[in-house]
Amino acid sequence: MAKRIFVLGLDAFDPKLCFEKFKAELPNLSKLMKNSSWGISNSSIPPLSCTAWISFAKGKTPGHSAIQGFTSRKDFAYTDFFVANSTIIEKERLWDILAEQGKKCIVMNVPVTFPPYDVNGIMVSSFLTPNADKEYCYPKEIKQEINEIANGYVIDVKGFKKKPKNVVLKELKGMEEKRFKVAKHFIENKDWEFFIFVTTGTDRIHHAFWADMDETHPDHKADTEFKDAILSYYKFIDEKIGEVASLLGEEDVLLIMSDHGAREMHGFVNVNEFFIKEGYMKMQEYPSEPTLFNETKVDWNNTKVFCTGNYIARIFVNLKGREPQGIVKKEDYEKFRDEIKEKLLTIRDEQGKKMNTKVFKREEVYKGKYVASQPDLIIYFDDLKWGANQMIGFNELFSHNADKGRNSANHYHKGMFLLHNAGLEAGKRSEINLIDLMPTIIRLLDCEVPTAVEGKSLV
Repeated sequence: MAKRIFVLGLDAFDPKLCFEKFKAELPNLSKLMKNSSWGISNSSIPPLSCTAWISFAKGKTPGHSAIQGFTSRKDFAYTDFFVANSTIIEKERLWDILAEQGKKCIVMNVPVTFPPYDVNGIMVSSFLTPNADKEYCYPKEIKQEINEIANGYVIDVKGFKKKPKNVVLKELKGMEEKRFKVAKHFIENKDWEFFIFVTTGTDRIHHAFWADMDETHPDHKADTEFKDAILSYYKFIDEKIGEVASLLGEEDVLLIMSDHGAREMHGFVNVNEFFIKEGYMKMQEYPSEPTLFNETKVDWNNTKVFCTGNYIARIFVNLKGREPQGIVKKEDYEKFRDEIKEKLLTIRDEQGKKMNTKVFKREEVYKGKYVASQPDLIIYFDDLKWGANQMIGFNELFSHNADKGRNSANHYHKGMFLLHNAGLEAGKRSEINLIDLMPTIIRLLDCEVPTAVEGKSLV
């Protein structure tokens, strides 16, 4: 069994890019692939960073968490949402289990670890930290140390969808340079048996630059100077992979993984606009401009269904006895949900082409005590080629701008993994589930996997 495991989490790092399109440009990853077990992992449903990283760390589907996305409804309220945070997640994530069994852990930049807490080691929280003035480290004195190491630590690149692209590219690389500097210092100078470090820039780069790379994207401009921005970033990360790998010992296991992948996004389906058009949602007052769903005046006494969340639609039925002003009777719930599902499947894209849309009922994909608080339906429009938009005020079915600015990529439900020095047969293996990696890590560290874990160990 392994003495130590280092997990390099590359948020949204896409298998089609790293294993295929860019492979020849990534010498360090390519070298590792020759004597590692690697392949595709199926992400959580939905493949959002917060739900996916929680599912990975728990080894369970999102039905075991009260979190629906980056924001979640509070007690089925219509407009009262809370931001995903560590205080509402049971301490049953990977590092919690390892800490209970005496393992020294370093947890760095993993989504939904703010506020940070004791993990029998060090925790540095992620981009969901409100700002750098907050206490984002455990123990607290580590904050000063990492700021000295990095010459000023960076929580996130704020407003990356609106800033000039040359500025975004520079800031993303600058942020990760600082973070990797801290991670490498910790590898060499701290006591640890389990270390997980997650990047954020690998997610941001797709959202900001996909249309520049993808000549088939409707927003692509032939004269763009940022055509190779994503390739450049992947090459930058590959250099960091080499630097990290060189610091690990002969008996250390290296796991490189993403929580989900990425793909082109041609625009947004304005789901609540669709419900209004079809007569399922009524407004007390229709907004004069695109407005966030929770800031609009919905006539809840005459609304049967609504959408929350962006990019991936989270659909809730306005159920009597559950929602404050629910009107759909419980005995009509299943029939009505099927009706909405069929209606959503009829939506065609802007050119009138049929979409490869996938609709999931929560109980079909989730287990766990929080299933009842999850969305009634989750929608992947055209297999995530189209995002979802919960805003109201477009007065049309499709839009190309979300509330935070430009965005030409969506998350995809296929991520990547590479396990090096884990005693597995080298080469590409059949697809695994993201949640399988958690029990794999625990077993490699010769610890006991809790019986409630749903993932299946690879070793």
